[in-house]
Amino acid sequence: MKQQAINKLISQGMTENEAIKEFNGKVNYYLCGTMNTKADYNYAVDCAIDDILYDDIEEYDEDMSELLYN
Repeated sequence: MKQQAINKLISQGMTENEAIKEFNGKVNYYLCGTMNTKADYNYAVDCAIDDILYDDIEEYDEDMSELLYN
């Protein structure tokens, strides 16, 4: 799944190095405030993957909310 997320970033115009940095940045974001255990790291990786692979869903939700409430 991690590679799928990185591939998605690459398909959006990033170089491989940029995509890896972006992914690692998201992982580090989710590690903030944790004890940096193996479980914390695994959870952060899962969250980063979800952010990248499913960010289109959030955009769709925002668009739908705007249509419904404006």
